[in-house]
Amino acid sequence: GSFPFNSFLSGVLSCVGTAILAVCLRIQVNKENKEFKDLAPERAFADFVL
Repeated sequence: GSFPFNSFLSGVLSCVGTAILAVCLRIQVNKENKEFKDLAPERAFADFVL
């Protein structure tokens, strides 16, 4: 592809990836979610950062 298309594609994919990671963080930190009850919020934030 050409340069403008590649930069647009990488920008869109990085935004989508960041949104997915943010949703995963919110699911893990939510107190009402029983699936991640044994997971500490600090661990969820560390997974999000790394």
